Amino acid sequence: MTDRISYALKRDIDGAFLAQVVNTTLSMDDADLGGTSGVAITVTTSNIVKMFALAEAKMNQNNIEDTKPRYAVITPMVKAIVQQSLIFNGFRKADDGLDGMFLGNGFMGRYMNFNIYSSNNVLHTQVLTSTTDGTNTNTVTIGGVVFTLLTTLGTTAGNVALGANEAATLDNLASAINGSAGAGTTYIEVSAANRLTLNLQGVAALSDSVHTLTLTSQ
Repeated sequence: MTDRISYALKRDIDGAFLAQVVNTTLSMDDADLGGTSGVAITVTTSNIVKMFALAEAKMNQNNIEDTKPRYAVITPMVKAIVQQSLIFNGFRKADDGLDGMFLGNGFMGRYMNFNIYSSNNVLHTQVLTSTTDGTNTNTVTIGGVVFTLLTTLGTTAGNVALGANEAATLDNLASAINGSAGAGTTYIEVSAANRLTLNLQGVAALSDSVHTLTLTSQ
């Protein structure tokens, strides 16, 4: 239990700290690598070096001091790409890269002038986009938890009432995801086990508009 509690605390602390990424003033997207503006970067072994180099350049252009260490926190999947990149590049960064790179701990070592940490609690943003209002029995699955849109709410956990229009339906869905006001009226609360699943993954409906619902998770 001590180990489990320690791990849970680590998740909470990492999640709370890393969630502050939403308050940053600098960002990168696919356009920085020659792609489409507003589209997330698909990280590969071919662009990982360029991505870190451009991140450092952007920090320098904005006069972020380089007299102190710089850190990058990456997901386990990006960690795997960094490891593959080192191998594909013939271990040209072996001296730096292997110093902790394959230990499986949070701190991986140095890579492209950054101290690299791997965490499973990096904030993710997903956008659910719709073009019309939902229809009866449509489902939305988030982290394995199923929400069912219905014209008649009923009493089954995870049910969400279809609204008068698309925007109202997304409002109801956002409330159901967050477990906020409206339980029993616009949605039926999910089971305790499913609420725990959503909480452990840090799932939250951040905002919604006429056609989109923005979700965050960790």
